[in-house]
Amino acid sequence: MSYYLHRIFHNTSFDLVQQKVKDSISKEGFQILTDISIKDLLKEQLNVAFKNYHVFGVFSSQIAHQALQTEAKAGAIMPWNVVVEENDDGAIEVFIVNPEASMDIIGNFALGRWLVQLKRKLLNVLDQL
Repeated sequence: MSYYLHRIFHNTSFDLVQQKVKDSISKEGFQILTDISIKDLLKEQLNVAFKNYHVFGVFSSQIAHQALQTEAKAGAIMPWNVVVEENDDGAIEVFIVNPEASMDIIGNFALGRWLVQLKRKLLNVLDQL
């Protein structure tokens, strides 16, 4: 099982895909808790050039509440990241962590119900792009 799920887009701009991702996150009922340009951060802190790479930390209070009632330590895998990356060939890739892979990390299989719900919502974010 892959630890991430993704979609790749050609003949479009990084900024356009990034905006569509933000819109899709909102439509799916997630809040954006973190909004980080890795490119800008690396330039600022290390003075190095890096490709367009943006990380959104997204959160759903409803799903988080269900998860934390089942497993108090589930907060260690929150928020859930949605990443927009410009590949070397100019394609724009959007990827998310595969919530099912998180099940192996936590080891509490009672979390399965909320992980399925989370995966469905995150896939909806990708599918709306």
